[in-house]
Amino acid sequence: MSTEMPQAVRNQVIRLQQMQRELQALVLRIQQFQLQLREIDNAIKELNKVSEGERVYKLSGPILVSVTAKEVLEELKSKRESLEIRLKTLEKQENLLRKHITDLEKKINKALGGQQST
Repeated sequence: MSTEMPQAVRNQVIRLQQMQRELQALVLRIQQFQLQLREIDNAIKELNKVSEGERVYKLSGPILVSVTAKEVLEELKSKRESLEIRLKTLEKQENLLRKHITDLEKKINKALGGQQST
């Protein structure tokens, strides 16, 4: 019995490795978005402690700009909504990619006669 893998199986293994790298990158992006959401939530929490008309400072490029708390709150809430939508999209992509990886692992294992892939 030959220990060499058929070309089709080798191609599947290569594709599996690519998909695993894609998943790692996707998980990293999801974590970054989650971090941004936590930062926005913390900022909103702090801004809720001041009156809407009170002036606060917002970083705009390399400078600080004086704006009302209400303006910043509206901006942050809008940004939060946008991030949540993008995060949900990424999470759907992650779930789909995980399913494809699982399916491909099963195909590879079946092609190799039930041997475990590493």
